This record gives sequence, structure tokens and C-alpha cells, in this order.
Amino acid sequence: MINRKLSFLGYAFFTLLIPGIILLIFPIPVIALEIIMLLNIIAALVLLFMVLVKKSSRFSILPTVLLLFTIYNLAINVAITRPILVKGPEFDGFLIGFISSLVTGFGNISLITGSVVLIICLIIVFLLFRGICKISRVYARFTMDALPGKQMIIDNEYNQGVITQEEAAKRKYDLQQESDFSGSLEGALKFAMGNEKVRIFIVLVNSIGGILIGTLLRNEAAIDGVYTYISLAIGAGLLSMLPGVFLSLAVVNVIKHR
Repeated sequence: MINRKLSFLGYAFFTLLIPGIILLIFPIPVIALEIIMLLNIIAALVLLFMVLVKKSSRFSILPTVLLLFTIYNLAINVAITRPILVKGPEFDGFLIGFISSLVTGFGNISLITGSVVLIICLIIVFLLFRGICKISRVYARFTMDALPGKQMIIDNEYNQGVITQEEAAKRKYDLQQESDFSGSLEGALKFAMGNEKVRIFIVLVNSIGGILIGTLLRNEAAIDGVYTYISLAIGAGLLSMLPGVFLSLAVVNVIKHR
């Protein structure tokens, strides 16, 4: 029964992974990308709500969900870079354009302010994931160190007749599940931490690469290129970091209740 459940989760994971691979390879219309970004944010928010409302200690598939969300977020970040660099001033994304205009407004001073806001948000999210990675590493280490002692206690209780063989087997299985969960969560968070580094690189590509493409290939005025591509990079960067923030809060809540 357990092996069947694990096989189902594995097939479901790889099935859900296929759209993320498609996002990385094939060009997608901007409106479809923004819908996917919005669905990704809503799904992360729903996950956070589920973890807060339900008994979070039973949310054992969190590492798999975190890994899947991170892959989708990475694929979306890469996919949205293509239309930003290709279309430039003709970029027709409503959601990214709305966020960028909301943060930067109009004028050079507002653009500088929006850039500072983006940099601060990137640093905060990066430090947040770095802290959670350290917490998960400590949690995994304590779980692994305590595992032999807990197993010995179960064996002693079974030998003394305090618990039955079925109860002993179930408690040992729960301990192994807890150990596997801590190790999987640490690995998933390391991958998410790498995604935050990639996000910073993508913001730089959208900004600097866009300015170079606009001024050198499209013969745009330098000031127009700076405003266009930095404002688009700000909108895309702020939108893409929201799922990571919600997921990090969900992870902290799960670890706190274990």
C-alpha cells in the first residue's frame, strides 16, 4: 500500500513537471505566462493557508510540493525573460506592466525608487531563505541524531511487553518518515535557495541585457531603454518572488510544529 502511494506520488510529480519543461523550451504568449504566474501565486497562498489551518505535522509531502513550486517558478522566470528582451517597449503584459507602473510610476526618480525597492526585496527574500536553510539543516541533524535513541526506546518497550509488535513497527515507521522528511526538506530548500540566486541573475539579465539590446540593436535612446527594461525587470522580479515568500512561511510553520 505504501509503495503504491509512493509510486503514485512519483508519477504525479513527473506529470506535473512536464508543463514546467515546456515553459523552459517553447515560447509562450505573454498573457498565458502571466496567467501561469498568477496561478502560481494563488497556489502558493492556498498551500500556506492549508498549512496554517490543518495539522501541519502531517503535511509530509511539503518537500515535494516545495520542489515542484521552485521548478515552476524558475521556469516562469526564464520564460518571461524571452518576451521582455524580444519585445522591449512593445511588451504587452498587463500584470507585469501594472506592477512596474505601480512601483516605478513615471520619471527617473520613481525608477530609482522602484529599483531600490526591488533590491531590498531581493535581499530580504534571499536572507529569509538562507535562514530557513540553516534552520532545516539543524532540524535534520537533530532528527538524525535522535533516531537511534528513539528506536532503542521502542525496542525496550516492546521487549518489556509495554507495546505490541504492530505498535512498535508503526512507531519505527513514523520515526523513519520523520527522518526522511527532514532530509528531503533540507534538499528542497537548498534547491529553492539556488533559485533565489538565479532570480537575482535573471533580474540583471532583464535590466542590463535589455538596455544593451535596446540601444545597440533597436537604436533606442539610452534613457528610454533604461526606463523600459528596468521597469519591466522590477515588475517581473516582484511578481516572481511572491510564491517563494508564501512557501517559506509555510515551511517555517511546519518545522515549528514538529
